[in-house]
Amino acid sequence: MKNLKVITTSWDDGHKLDLRLAELLKRYRIPATFYIAPHHREIAPQNRLTPDEIKRLDQDFEIGAHTMTHCMLNQVDDATAFHEIQTVKVYLEDLLEKEVTMFCYPRGLYTPRMKNLVKKAGYTGARTIRAFRTRVPTDFFEMDTTHHSVDRPIHQNL
Repeated sequence: MKNLKVITTSWDDGHKLDLRLAELLKRYRIPATFYIAPHHREIAPQNRLTPDEIKRLDQDFEIGAHTMTHCMLNQVDDATAFHEIQTVKVYLEDLLEKEVTMFCYPRGLYTPRMKNLVKKAGYTGARTIRAFRTRVPTDFFEMDTTHHSVDRPIHQNL
């Protein structure tokens, strides 16, 4: 097991296009985590995954949490941030009838305060968007990626 390598992909937000992506990932047996923001305020309601579609994704892939509305946690007070972090966990766990353990910070923005709120909500880890990391994380609430693609500027830590 010394040379065990893990390859996975992760996809954020909960857009309906994730269903097409999931078909390709499944066809080529590529594991993935889909981080869902069920009421993502930047995605039109008709383009968000429905509860049934989230359950369908869960049949083949891991589902993680991404806040309820994709709010920028650095722009809200602690009570609002915790509500967003915890409510999505409860929502997804009720929907999927199993524990949701992973969280992804919206836009990858996080601070030690946010990490503590994620821990307090009961997650076991959280993903950032810091790229080009290839080692096992030392802090499971700051898990980085090896590559990150986005059509907007990438923000580092706050």
